[in-house]
Amino acid sequence: MSETKTTLITAASLATEPAVPIYDLGGAPRAGTSHPPARRRATAGKGGLGAIGLRGLGAYVKGVDRLNHAVGHVAIYLLVLMLGILVWSVVAKGIGKPLLWVMEMAQFTMAAYYLLGAGFSMQQDAHVRMDFLYERWKPRRRSLVDSLTSVFLIFYLVMLVIGGWSSSAYALEFGQRNRTVWAPPMAPVKIIMTTGMFLMLLQSTAELARNICRACGFELLRGKNANAPSLPAN
Repeated sequence: MSETKTTLITAASLATEPAVPIYDLGGAPRAGTSHPPARRRATAGKGGLGAIGLRGLGAYVKGVDRLNHAVGHVAIYLLVLMLGILVWSVVAKGIGKPLLWVMEMAQFTMAAYYLLGAGFSMQQDAHVRMDFLYERWKPRRRSLVDSLTSVFLIFYLVMLVIGGWSSSAYALEFGQRNRTVWAPPMAPVKIIMTTGMFLMLLQSTAELARNICRACGFELLRGKNANAPSLPAN
């Protein structure tokens, strides 16, 4: 009889125990969601430092999203600038006054366009992907595979950024110019290209964090200004 009474008291205390809210990794509790009482111990065991770490991770990812979103929207207009340069080249040739700088300037503008917009394209999931198998997988498996491929991508981008930094420093130190008739300085375009690769590196780390969290059952929400769709964490 006493054992039955103890069991009833324990069950009642668990039923009345307040639920623990589920926080997104930006630090805000999700409305209408909570852990069941049985999972309270596992959640609380992470401690304050774990919660601070998750909030910091969420703030980092949202900050990177916002940065690449802003840079990407500026880079869009570089395509218009490049088209304007090419049109001006055609007009100049038509009136018998060809210009030396238009083709190189168009190439530099194109390089700035796709490198500064690379992080934004990754954020919007706009890069080309072979989805023969990918689309058939469950979201959790996709996140696991994306996490693995992100590691290789980050290594590749780190090498590119190191090489770009070295090349930019060389161009600045020695006043490197392109070996053409126009002979423009190479430092500006190299700095822009290295900046674009660095922004893509930042976005890759943010996507890696997002995919790892998603594979673990968390949904790391995107930045306020980032509108790319996110997969359910199941």
